[in-house]
Amino acid sequence: MRRETPLLTGWRFTLGDSPGAESPDHDDSGWRAQAVPHDWGIEGPHDRGLASATGFLPAGIGWYRVAFELVPEPGTRHFVHFDGVYRGSDVWLNGVHLGHRGSGFASFTYELTDALDPSGRQVLAVRVDHSAHADSRWYTGSGINRPVTLVSTGTARLAEWGVVVTTPQVSAESATVAVRVRLDIAGAAPDGLTVDCALRGPDDRRVAGAAAEVTDGGAALELSLDAPSLWSPEHPHLYRLRVELRAGDEVLDDEEVAVGVRSFRFDPDAGFFLNGRSTTLRGVCLHDDAGVLGTAVPSEVWERRLHVLKAAGTNAVRMSHNPHAAYLYDLCDRLGFLVQDEAFDEWEVNKNKWLEGWNLGEPGNEGTAADFVAEGERDLADMVRRGRNHPSIVMWSIGNEIDYPNDPYSHPALDIGPNPQIYGSGYEPERPDAARMGEIARRLVAVVKEHDDTRPVTAGLAAAVVANEVGFADALDVVGYNYQEYRYADDHAAYPARVLYGSENSHTWDAWRGVADNDFISGQFLWTGVDYLGEVHEWPARGNGAGLLDLAGFPKPHYHWRRSLWSPVPMAWLGVAPLPVPEGRGWPYRDVVRAWDSAVGTTARVVCFTTCESAELFVNDVSAGVRHRTESTDGALHWDVAYEPGSLYVVASDAGEEPVTDLLHTAGPPAALVLGVDRPQLAPGQLAHVTVHVVDAADNPVPRYDGRLHWEVEGPVTLVALETGDLLDREDGRSGSRRAHLGRMVGFVRADGPGAATVTVRVDGLPPATVLVSEPVAR
Repeated sequence: MRRETPLLTGWRFTLGDSPGAESPDHDDSGWRAQAVPHDWGIEGPHDRGLASATGFLPAGIGWYRVAFELVPEPGTRHFVHFDGVYRGSDVWLNGVHLGHRGSGFASFTYELTDALDPSGRQVLAVRVDHSAHADSRWYTGSGINRPVTLVSTGTARLAEWGVVVTTPQVSAESATVAVRVRLDIAGAAPDGLTVDCALRGPDDRRVAGAAAEVTDGGAALELSLDAPSLWSPEHPHLYRLRVELRAGDEVLDDEEVAVGVRSFRFDPDAGFFLNGRSTTLRGVCLHDDAGVLGTAVPSEVWERRLHVLKAAGTNAVRMSHNPHAAYLYDLCDRLGFLVQDEAFDEWEVNKNKWLEGWNLGEPGNEGTAADFVAEGERDLADMVRRGRNHPSIVMWSIGNEIDYPNDPYSHPALDIGPNPQIYGSGYEPERPDAARMGEIARRLVAVVKEHDDTRPVTAGLAAAVVANEVGFADALDVVGYNYQEYRYADDHAAYPARVLYGSENSHTWDAWRGVADNDFISGQFLWTGVDYLGEVHEWPARGNGAGLLDLAGFPKPHYHWRRSLWSPVPMAWLGVAPLPVPEGRGWPYRDVVRAWDSAVGTTARVVCFTTCESAELFVNDVSAGVRHRTESTDGALHWDVAYEPGSLYVVASDAGEEPVTDLLHTAGPPAALVLGVDRPQLAPGQLAHVTVHVVDAADNPVPRYDGRLHWEVEGPVTLVALETGDLLDREDGRSGSRRAHLGRMVGFVRADGPGAATVTVRVDGLPPATVLVSEPVAR
């Protein structure tokens, strides 16, 4: 039987090269104890002499070692699985080199069996080479930043990623679940091998089963369902398929796979259909990090973020611009998000990396092109093989903005028409020939199809004017346009068989109208869903503020505007913008604040984001008038009013429906801290978010409060870090003290064991506040 054991503790770490550390006898007593996942880059410090692209954070070379007990047994095989190591990893067991992996985003496995020490004491060593610190256009982190697992099986086992589940026939009345199984057998195969499958429904009842004899190293089975519960973002029903490899009555290996029964298709004239229903992709792009946590992000952090994004009406995510941690796809399956999984941001030639600030100074040219040349097809195949059972995944992307004009490829077509994204100007013949993109794209598409022919292949194009000329766009099943809404109508007419969607889009009203007004556009993916580290506009910032959520996971004002466009739930939200409102490119309400105080000026613009057709604003109970969405040019309602302390109150309604309201008070002096916790019960190892908001005597938030908050924990928990979402705050979030931002903060608290624990927050001049964050978990 298969046994999987997390290998997360007991590691030791040193920053810097340590020749000979692969030897099991190497003295690592001077190294520090370190649990994984671990990102050493986030430990900083931020340094203006480093790269803005990667958040002014360091990289380098680091070593990890762990000793563990494992006694070899006849008939047993042992493996170690890394979900990801950034980057350039080499792995040894007991001094035996197991392999090298250049990619920092690939998941990979090594067999340990032949390198095991018969005594039972095993030493695993990992060298991580991220010495090219400016190798990415965003922050990637450094180290073993995803989980590590030991796997033990018999000599005959289910191959890694060797169970493949598809749903070739789906309707409301019935469905077929097809299962293909590939085996990995060391030595002679046992006699009488069979594969048994049992499918349990969302209610945990067995609903189907099948068995087949193993032939030619595998088996194929079909299961039939009546009246299946279909998977969708609204109803993410999941079945559980248990696959057993048997020799007679003995179970040699087993695996459980989550199965979502669904069908989908893209239509060049009518867009995307899920389970036969027209569905608009309301998507966001996501990078890997979580602010102060770097890229070693606990799953609970992403779960909280996804819940908040879902509440805004988001139903899709783009994994930008690399495969993400395995658990994130599990969350998308369970919570109901459609996924575009993406393999690369650059191919055979490195892109520019900004060092002093976005589009400032001279860019650097470090990157991952050498890894792509050496291992790119394997990395792509492994991405597909790892993810192909996830019902959430509906597209495979082979690249993001590979065709960015003159970065690196160029083409004479750049002398024609507008190119909103371009490095330099026009065609630059000394740069690599763009014709290479068509050749490489066709090769990569073939790799994907070899491992999964049930999903379309896509890419995010930055310059369709070039991609159209060199066969890049033609190689794709579904074509993503980044910031090229102006091309939608013309290219739909010129390429009527092409499926189009917005693979990366701004938050503007016009970008959304490009989807809402054109049935042939399948949807859009906003840049971005969450703020992220790196791609900094200029020092002293640490990250990019393009997200609907900040680094702490709090919604920003334009989150509520997006909710008014995407959410089916009636809502109204008030904010205030200073006058004059900036004109020109971009979303006009980036300066909206959730505050009604003298800082907004003598006259201000009160903004209401609402799903309703009309709204009436009251300033201190006096009507400021009714506004209608039919009169709006930007999807929002607004009133320019004189500031006077008190309250803003809006009543929004649709004809014949119950109205929705929102209320905003002028805040008084800070009077109290209000703590909340998202998980009142924690199992050991789980993470909770403890939020703190500063309020006045009437419990109104004090949105401009920035005092220093001091955190203390008592009981079996650890305060992992503090995050405010302030991109200008480069303070070490692990110190237990940090200044509030917008009157709030979040603390990440991890349970170290069962039992009651508390978190207390103190600040000068206010009474302390305490919250219970862990209680005994029922067994």
